[in-house]
Amino acid sequence: MKVYENVVIGNFLFGFGAHVGARVALRQGHTKNLPLAIDLLQQTPLDAMVADLVVRGSRMMRILEFKRTENKDSKEIHKRSFLERLLSQEPHLGDISRSVHWYVSAGQGLPENCGIEKLCPYLDFERAPINQNVDLNGFFQAMADEALGLGPDLSLTFTMYLNALAATHTAEGSGSSGGFIISVGEGGRINYSQVDDFRHLNYSLRQYHAQYLVQERAKEQERTLVREHKLEKTQERGMSL
Repeated sequence: MKVYENVVIGNFLFGFGAHVGARVALRQGHTKNLPLAIDLLQQTPLDAMVADLVVRGSRMMRILEFKRTENKDSKEIHKRSFLERLLSQEPHLGDISRSVHWYVSAGQGLPENCGIEKLCPYLDFERAPINQNVDLNGFFQAMADEALGLGPDLSLTFTMYLNALAATHTAEGSGSSGGFIISVGEGGRINYSQVDDFRHLNYSLRQYHAQYLVQERAKEQERTLVREHKLEKTQERGMSL
C-alpha cells in the first residue's frame, strides 16, 4: 500500500484525539484538562530543524518524524548522527530523547495500524527492524496517560531538548511560526489560545500548568467537602435510629 506522510499524520492525530476523548469521558464529567499544543510543522521552516509533528503539554511531549518506508533520503541519517554526537555531551538528554522523540515509518504495515511498520525512538531508527505488529494503540494510550496524568511540569526539560534538536540544523536558518494551545473546558467545550512564537510555548504551557493545578486542588477540596458532608448525614441518620 502506498501511503504519503500527510495521510498518516492526519490519521495519527485523529487516533490520538480519540484516546484523549476516551480518557475525558472516563473522568465522569470532570472534563477540564491540562492544555496541549499540537503543531504540524511539515513543509514549514521548522520542519528541517525540528520534525513533522510536535505534540506538547507541560507533562508530555512527542516529537514525531514521519517517513515512507521506501524513502531512502540520507538527510535524516545525517541529522540523527549529529544529534547523537550532540547528546553525548548532554547525557541526561539522551533518556529524554528516547522518551519524547520518535520515528514513524509507513508502507506495508497492517491497515489497522495505518500502514505503520516502524515506530521507534528517533535515535534508533537505523537499527530498529520493520515490525508488522506495531502497538499503535499502546503508543496513543501512553501519550494520553502522560498528558492527562498527575506528573510534574517538564516544560523546561522539553525546551532544553528542543533547543538541542534545533542546533542540528543551524545552517538552514532560524525560521519560526506561531501556534495554538488547545484545552477542553467544562462540558467539553474546545478552547484555543494563540502563541506568537512556537519557541515560546514553554512559557505559556507552564502558566497553564500552574493555573490547572490550582483549579484541580480547588475541585478536589470541594469534592472532599461533599464526601464529608454526606458521611456526616449518614452518621446522623444512623444515630437517630
